[in-house]
Order: sequence, then C-alpha cells, then structure tokens
Amino acid sequence: MLTEISWNQFLTMPGVEKLSLTEQSRQYSLYCEQLAQERLFYYNSNPYGGGGSTATTDEFPGGGTGAVTFNGTNQYFTAPNAQVVNWLPGTGDFTIEFFIKNGTQSVGAPRVFSLGFDTGATIGISIEGGYVYVWPYGSDLRGTTPANYNNGSAWMHVAICRSGTDTKLFMNGVLKATKTGDNRDINDSINPGFDLNVGVDNPEAMIPNWWAGKLTNFRWDNSAIYTGASLTVPTSPLTKTATIKLLMLGGGESNPVYDAAKINTLVNNGSVWNAETPFS
Repeated sequence: MLTEISWNQFLTMPGVEKLSLTEQSRQYSLYCEQLAQERLFYYNSNPYGGGGSTATTDEFPGGGTGAVTFNGTNQYFTAPNAQVVNWLPGTGDFTIEFFIKNGTQSVGAPRVFSLGFDTGATIGISIEGGYVYVWPYGSDLRGTTPANYNNGSAWMHVAICRSGTDTKLFMNGVLKATKTGDNRDINDSINPGFDLNVGVDNPEAMIPNWWAGKLTNFRWDNSAIYTGASLTVPTSPLTKTATIKLLMLGGGESNPVYDAAKINTLVNNGSVWNAETPFS
C-alpha cells in the first residue's frame, strides 16, 4: 500500500525537481488519488470499517479536529469532476458553507473555491477589494468582509443558500445579499470536465487565482439549510444530513482533506493540516 507523503516530501523524490510546477502538481495529484483509492478499497473491504462502523480516526480522520492551510501559490484540494457530476444540484436547492481565516494573498482576486474558471464559473467565491463575491452572480451577490477577517485575526463563516429562485449570501450570520428570480442550472455542461477546486479556481491557468489562509468545515448540501433573514453561526463541527454531498471537516495530520460524507475521494495538492479551528 502506498504511504502518505507531504508535498515537500514529494518534491525531494528522484527526478521530481526536473519537472515543471504544473507537471509536479499533476503527478502529486495522481499519487494522492491512487493513495485515496487504496484507502477507500481498504475501508470498503475491511469488516471493521465501512458502513459507518469502527474504522480508526487515524486512517480515516474527519472529525473537525483542525483546518487545512493554503500558501496562496500552489496548494489546494480537489473533488474530481468524475465524482462531482454525480451530485450537482441542477436547478434545485443547495447550501455551500465553510469557515475561513485570511492569509497573505498573492493575487488580486483569490478564489476560495470554484467549479469552473474565473467569472464564468458554474459556482465559486472570490474575495477581492474587501468584498466576498459569489460567481457567476458577481456584484449582484456580494458582501463586505469584516475588519477582523481582513487582518487575519478571526475566522469568518460564509454560506450560500439557494431556495427556489432566491440565492442568499450570509457572512458571520448576517444576510449580505439576495439574488432573486434566478435558479440557474448548476451542472457540468457550463464548465465541462472541471474539478471542484478549493484554494484556487484553475491551477492550470497562466495566472491561477490562488487563495491563502486556513479553511475548515466545507459543506455542500443539496438542500436549503438557511432561508431566513439571518442564521446562527455554528459553534461546533458541521454534521452530515440526508442530502449531504461533501463534508470536509479539517481531517487530521495524516489526511487533511478527508471527506466525512464518504462520497468523494478528495485529492490533496500540498495543503497542510493545522490544529486551529473556529470552535477552539
């Protein structure tokens, strides 16, 4: 069975230093994906794992015990397109939420997550000029970032929720904007073949929109969880629901981006586990 190696360890392997950054990232992604598949096979075939039973948290972490960090230059994680296409909501309801803590940004429009590229993304969030933007809605769905997020001293909770034809943006529990009369189709035909990337929009772009900072409790749910005029910011790790599609709780040091929903085999591209959480 393959062993877990960090991005920095991968860079020291023979011949890797001669590859381009793009090829290094691709090869590391393939290694991590093969490792994840081996672990998933072990989990499904182990009589003491699978089915929500007693697989160890060391082998399958995901209990909200930390966060992943991105350096803003080459680190991100991916839910592969082949898996994502099976659960995209189409014109239906959805909620996407997460906690983030700001780092030192290297680009002007860092993208926290994106399914698709730049302003034409199927769905995504950028933080630029003191605003959170939900794409492809742009200025129709945005909110100002708080000062303690801007200076990196506090976590920020962000949630996008669509119910019917209304899409809402909440930041730290406050409703910042609502886009009405629009239930555009969230499907693969808009950006065919794109992965769901967290920490960047398109790592293969000439100038990727990298995001730097800490992230945890990334949840995608195909239901409208928050439909009121405000929401209560969660004070403990997020949980699975009947309509959960992805739940990245911060994992553990041995596997930072494990999907606690057990639906996606996430591929980690260098992001590093950190013990800090918004609940500590």
